[in-house]
Amino acid sequence: MEERVIDEIERMRAAGASKSKSRPHTDTHMDARMASFYHFSELPDPEAFASDLKERCAAQSVLGRVLVAREGINGAVVGAPQSVDEVMTWMQSVDALWGLRYRTCSVARPGMDRSPFHRLQVRIKKEIITMGGRELGVSADDTDALEQNETRVALDMSHSGEHVSPADWDDLISRDDVLLLGT
Repeated sequence: MEERVIDEIERMRAAGASKSKSRPHTDTHMDARMASFYHFSELPDPEAFASDLKERCAAQSVLGRVLVAREGINGAVVGAPQSVDEVMTWMQSVDALWGLRYRTCSVARPGMDRSPFHRLQVRIKKEIITMGGRELGVSADDTDALEQNETRVALDMSHSGEHVSPADWDDLISRDDVLLLGT
């Protein structure tokens, strides 16, 4: 199957189809790294952070999609391994993103000649995870909302969680006083 895909790419190149507008490509294969991340932390100036991030990514030829909000960041970027590392190291150096962790994987595959992303998108959003429009960073003592079973509860970003073992996970998320967020 993989050989058929490689043969098809070669056939498309020979026919001139590899000049597609959709994504950048190289002559043989990409040696690239992807980093995915999200981090809840109050960003005092999302616009300034987004602008700095765009400049750094452009200087390193890093592509991807990143959401930026007052409550934090959520995204994925891809590029040459050293370039991705430099962008991620810079993000970790931003005071508001202290403690940012990310996951990486190689996106180099035989016959792969295009990036998973065809451009860099850095978008400023009201929320990185939809919580119904309530601004985050407000005290978690919003017990009235909890007692009324509202799903839109403000989060206190100054508290961090603790590690939960897989054995305790199901019990934890089945509790009535736990709100599980997913990206």
